[in-house]
Amino acid sequence: MSVVWVCLVLGMAPVQTRPTQNPHHNLSLSCDRCHTETGWRPLRQPLLFDHSETGFVLEGAHQGVTCVQCHDIRDFSLADHACSSCHQDPHEGAFGSRCARCHDPYIWEIRDLRRVHRQTTFAFVGAHARLDCETCHRPGAPREYATLHTQCYACHASLYASVTDPDHQALQFPLQCELCHTMMAWRPASFRQHDRLYFPIYSGNHAGTWSSCARCHPDPGNYAVFTCLTCHTESTTRAQHGEVSGFVYDSQACLQCHPTGSGEGEGGD
Repeated sequence: MSVVWVCLVLGMAPVQTRPTQNPHHNLSLSCDRCHTETGWRPLRQPLLFDHSETGFVLEGAHQGVTCVQCHDIRDFSLADHACSSCHQDPHEGAFGSRCARCHDPYIWEIRDLRRVHRQTTFAFVGAHARLDCETCHRPGAPREYATLHTQCYACHASLYASVTDPDHQALQFPLQCELCHTMMAWRPASFRQHDRLYFPIYSGNHAGTWSSCARCHPDPGNYAVFTCLTCHTESTTRAQHGEVSGFVYDSQACLQCHPTGSGEGEGGD
């Protein structure tokens, strides 16, 4: 009788099952937020879990990634909000860890180069605003993004060497391209230093009276040679200098008496 009684007691006792150990350490969410009663896989779609609760909102391209692409599912707490925890830094740390200064979660390519370049020492305006990064920065030299020279000549040396009208190399033009050119357009050029260094052509009587260097410099290979006689014809000039003793119709003589292009106190040219 004791055996039967024991069997009856055992048959009526509830079956004790071993609890399943949570495979995700340090995760306090209930299982049904991601799993269903039919099995651990596939995961519930959509998940009953709002990732923004973690302090990291899934935006743009991040919405299409799976959990395991960013997390070690054995311990979800190991994930870091820093971009570098998932993305290899192509710039090798040259710009620090704040990827969001240039990139966003929607597209890896930089969408607003002007905004990015405002954070540097080089203004990204005019014709430069139509360029992409690789035009000036070699894609295979990541650290070059932080060390590239901002002088115009650093990128435009080949143009400087190839120009023949006027020949920049032969005439030993300065390497400061900004003395004549602007970022808005390569042409027209304006050598306003000409007024201070040589002869006023942007101010005074000669402002706006010429359209090309060749107007006064007939030899494109030697800009030290100049002429006043292209515009100042002999008959008119002699008539204006009838009372000038020893007048000579010669460009050097013109400059000697009119070094600034004005009448030098004689009532104008």
